[in-house]
Amino acid sequence: MTHIKDIYPQFFEAMKAGKKNFEIRHQKSPYYRAGDTLMLRERAEIGLGVYTGKQLQYEITYVLESDQFKGISPGYCALGLKKKGE
Repeated sequence: MTHIKDIYPQFFEAMKAGKKNFEIRHQKSPYYRAGDTLMLRERAEIGLGVYTGKQLQYEITYVLESDQFKGISPGYCALGLKKKGE
């Protein structure tokens, strides 16, 4: 399954540079699962629905849910990511 999500410019750049290889996301249906694809679309400006046209694709390698770790707010999850094609 492919999940298409928005990402703010500062986080997009950190991921593009390889400095950030995880995401914290709300875990709602459809649920994230290891092996799924996460496509991140860069927003042009925070708060506006305008996009730059840039996107990144990752394979979800690990899902840490809030019921597994008390440091994550209920309803959220941490996603371990690997850039597609690596």
